[in-house]
Amino acid sequence: MQFLSGGQSEVEATKNLNAMNQGPNPWHVSFSYARALQNTCLKTWGGRPENVKAAQDALLLRAKANSLAQLGKYTSDGEAARPARACSSRTTSTK
Repeated sequence: MQFLSGGQSEVEATKNLNAMNQGPNPWHVSFSYARALQNTCLKTWGGRPENVKAAQDALLLRAKANSLAQLGKYTSDGEAARPARACSSRTTSTK
């Protein structure tokens, strides 16, 4: 069974996946996320080469959190310590 993250924050989706994996299930519960894995990563990167490493680190953090959640072993410790990044409405010129 694949859990979709639509309409949830990254952390909320991870917490819900973790909750579903706290007890035995008659089926394997995994995740099929796009935004819940990529949102912070893309906002951090913002199309700027100097932000690539920070964006990669953000993606790795989300991937690890959801990997643990799939096993029912996720804790949100440290999640709130990360500053939330606001969505930017600016456009980037490629000239």
